[in-house]
Amino acid sequence: MARFIVEAKGLEKGRVVSAFPNGHVFGSQEDIFEIEKKDGDRTKWAGTFVIVDIPDMLIEEAQALAAPVITYSDGPIDEITGLPTPIATIVYNSAGLFDFDKMAKTGPEKQKLTVDFRVELSRVDALPHITIRTA
Repeated sequence: MARFIVEAKGLEKGRVVSAFPNGHVFGSQEDIFEIEKKDGDRTKWAGTFVIVDIPDMLIEEAQALAAPVITYSDGPIDEITGLPTPIATIVYNSAGLFDFDKMAKTGPEKQKLTVDFRVELSRVDALPHITIRTA
């Protein structure tokens, strides 16, 4: 099982922040239920993230979606080695991008995403809503 922490709002809405294996417990910064347990008050939670659980996705596939997209180019010539200095540029902070608007077309999913900030989907149901970004 893969558990994702995904940006819930702002310019990076839908961006995979990180991927974790089954059983990972999120803290009160990521999970509205944790702040509810801690403080008993959901209104204190910033609503920054959505937790997406995909039980039948391998953790390796999930981690690939969370990995940054990096391009490499040749920089200036190193005077000692005579070789170009490699320059790494992060194109995207993560390869995976969830489309919450398409995911939330039905009532139950919309409720889970906008109230509980958590949703569980099968891999087959989730893949059409994930854009895999490349350089």
